Amino acid sequence: MKPTSLCLALLCAGAPLASAQTASHPVGIEVDVPEGYAWKQGYRYKPSTVIYLEGTAPEAHPPAIIVNAIDMGREVPSEDLFRQTREVFADLDGQAEEVELPNGRYLRVDFQVQLAEKGGTRRTVRQRCYARMHGRTAFYFFLANLEPERFARAVTAFDALVAGARFEARTGAGSTDPESRPAAASEAAPAREGEAAPAREGEAAPAREGEA
Repeated sequence: MKPTSLCLALLCAGAPLASAQTASHPVGIEVDVPEGYAWKQGYRYKPSTVIYLEGTAPEAHPPAIIVNAIDMGREVPSEDLFRQTREVFADLDGQAEEVELPNGRYLRVDFQVQLAEKGGTRRTVRQRCYARMHGRTAFYFFLANLEPERFARAVTAFDALVAGARFEARTGAGSTDPESRPAAASEAAPAREGEAAPAREGEAAPAREGEA
């Protein structure tokens, strides 16, 4: 089935920032929190979000590292997940490459989008996605909300986080909506052309184009 268009489902309620060396979720994922980031425990950027890390520096647009997990209902071959992910990012001219990391094989995709800002302006951000299967769960790691020059400075720490992620088999996942399983990459993607950027702690998300 062809993946549906990317969608954004921001939840704007505030969540406490947690000081921690690691961040984890019962779905069976644990990551090391890079220097300069804090774990927003309980914050769900999307229904599938299981870990959300936010930059701690006083910036107007803090970087975000997002881990989304979707229960596919069965074990899906990596090749099928990679093909679906490539299709989702094709309209964004995503640069996709399969990579072998110490903890498994991933599809890595770099892409750029124009995000809507308050006042009707737009901001170009560069994002990186790593996708992989573990058991019956599809995991998506995103580095988001960074202009190209800041992306270049932040990507090394993000790559190290993904390479060091620890996985453990679990029976459930971050999102179990049957409608999302055939289009996991669409449901997991953080933002696409014309959509709003992540909100800062305690802020409402900027309205999308055409919204009040």
